[in-house]
Amino acid sequence: MTLCVGLNKSTKPLLFYYTKEKSMDKKLVLTINAAEKRMQFLFSNEQGLLYAEDFAPKKGGTELLLSSVYTACQKLGISCHEITHIACVAGPGNFMGIRISAVTLAALMRSLPPLHSKPPYFQKPSLSPQDSQSSQSTESSQYPPLLPTEPQTQRLQSPLDYLQCVAANIPAREGETVRVLTSATKTHVHARDYIFDKNSIPQASSPLCLIPIPNSEQILQESNQVPHESDATRTDTKINNSNTIKEKSHPTYIIGSGLSTCREYFKAIYPHTHVLCENFDNPSIDALYRMSTQALWQTEDITPIYLKECDALQNLDHIATQQGRKPEEAHRELERLMHLPTSS
Repeated sequence: MTLCVGLNKSTKPLLFYYTKEKSMDKKLVLTINAAEKRMQFLFSNEQGLLYAEDFAPKKGGTELLLSSVYTACQKLGISCHEITHIACVAGPGNFMGIRISAVTLAALMRSLPPLHSKPPYFQKPSLSPQDSQSSQSTESSQYPPLLPTEPQTQRLQSPLDYLQCVAANIPAREGETVRVLTSATKTHVHARDYIFDKNSIPQASSPLCLIPIPNSEQILQESNQVPHESDATRTDTKINNSNTIKEKSHPTYIIGSGLSTCREYFKAIYPHTHVLCENFDNPSIDALYRMSTQALWQTEDITPIYLKECDALQNLDHIATQQGRKPEEAHRELERLMHLPTSS
C-alpha cells in the first residue's frame, strides 16, 4: 500500500493507491476535476478512497484523462463497467478544463454498457424439437430454474461546485467562514462565501458572482498602509460593485487562485483574516473526496457552470478581422448558429 499526502505543484503525478480489497463494493464512484490548470480524478466507494491521480497536463488533456482512468482501473483490478456513479466538477473555471471534464463524463456515460444490480442470470440454451423431450428428465440437474431478468439500473452523475471544493481544503470548525476567489478574466475573479457546518463541510452563504480585481494603484496604496484595529470595520466596496457578497462580512479565511495578483491587498484590508498561500489554490484529493460524498445524484447530463464568455467569443472581433471578415458579420453568423434547432 502506498499513500502520498500533500499538494503537488509539478507535472509529476501525485498517486494514492489503496488495497484492492476496498474496491469490492457495489458502489464505485469516479470523481473528475479539470476546472483549473490541474487534472485530478479519484475512485472511491462507501468504505473510502481507493485511488487518485493529480497532475498538470501540458497537452492532449482529454485523451490523457481517459487513458489514465482506464489504467487506474487495471491497477485496482476492476473494470470501468463497474463504475456506478460519476461526479464531475462543473465549474466555474477554465473553459477548456470544464469542457474536458464534461466530455469525459459524457463519453463514459454513453460508452459503458448498462448496469445490472446483480450478475446476469444463467440462460438455458435453446434445444431442437427432437432433443426437447429427452432433455426434460435431466433439465433440473443441468440448469437452475429460470428467473425473471433483473431490471437494469442507470449510472448516476453529479455536478460539483469548484469553489466549494477549494473551500473544502480548509480544516475549519463549525461556523467559520471562507471567501473563495478563483481566476476568471484579466479583470475579474469568481467569488463566493461559504460557512462550515458541524461536519466541516462548506455550505454556500452567498450567490456565485464575478467581482473586479483591484487595480495596481489600489494594491500599492493598501499594501503600503499599516493595518490598524479600525480596519476591522472596513467594507468590500473597493472590490465589489454588487450586493452578491456581503459588504461588511469579514471571513475567517480567504483562499483561491484569484489572490495571485492581489494577495497583499487582501491582507491589508482584512488584517484579521487568514489569507492563505497558493498551496491551497487547487482542491486537494481529500477535499474532492469529501465533496463527492455530499453529491446530489441525477440521471440527467450535468450543466457546466460558466459566469463568463469563452475566450473565443471575447476575441471574436479580432478573429474575424484576421480572417478578412467584418466583425458584425461574424456576430450575426454566431447568433444564427446559436439559434439553430437541435437534432433529435
